[in-house]
Amino acid sequence: MLRVEDISDRAVISVEEFAQVIGISRTAAYDAAKRGEFPVRRLGRRLFVPVPALIEWFGLRPETEPLALTASGSPKPSATLSGG
Repeated sequence: MLRVEDISDRAVISVEEFAQVIGISRTAAYDAAKRGEFPVRRLGRRLFVPVPALIEWFGLRPETEPLALTASGSPKPSATLSGG
């Protein structure tokens, strides 16, 4: 079984691999793709799942970009660099 960690460095995965990641059958994954229930892109007759969109769909953030919180627990705005 594939895990999100196994695919995080890839640009796209197949619908079959998506099915393995979330633990559903290949047929159920293609049916869900037809219904638009998760992000897919078509190239000719093939369907691909963009990994960055999938990670966002899962509600996950990359480990390299941790969510900073303020003291009240709300998300902190991103810091910007200023020239000096």
